[in-house]
Amino acid sequence: TSDDPPQLIATLIHEYAHILMLGTDEVDPAATSCDTLELDEGCAHGDSSLLAFEREFWEPYGDSAPDLANTDADLTWEFYLAHEDDFVSDYAATNAIEDAAETFMTFVLEDEPSGDSVIARKIEFFWASPEHVAIRERIRAEFADELGLVG
Repeated sequence: TSDDPPQLIATLIHEYAHILMLGTDEVDPAATSCDTLELDEGCAHGDSSLLAFEREFWEPYGDSAPDLANTDADLTWEFYLAHEDDFVSDYAATNAIEDAAETFMTFVLEDEPSGDSVIARKIEFFWASPEHVAIRERIRAEFADELGLVG
């Protein structure tokens, strides 16, 4: 993707979303027990963005949703096909962590959505956070030329 600056920037925004949502401000890596959301990185704090995202958008799927550790591409694809209108990309259907990162990337790169689709509500989840809006604006200002936002 290094030959395609917009794609590279999108990938970096996705990875940055992981840093934001899995960092120590959001996750306790030293927790010995977890009553919120148990992640490979630790236990999600009760007020973490990822926990709120998972509860709002993934809990309703119940046991039919891939778990947080899912990396099975076939399972992801089947889940995506069953809920295609709920995800910004097929990769977002991998698990709640990837969905949050893909949705954050879309939030940064696209205009605020209209309507009440699941995708629009997921993007609005980030619009409702002043911290995320400030990060979005900083990224967009930094990469305006590369993203074609100058005009």
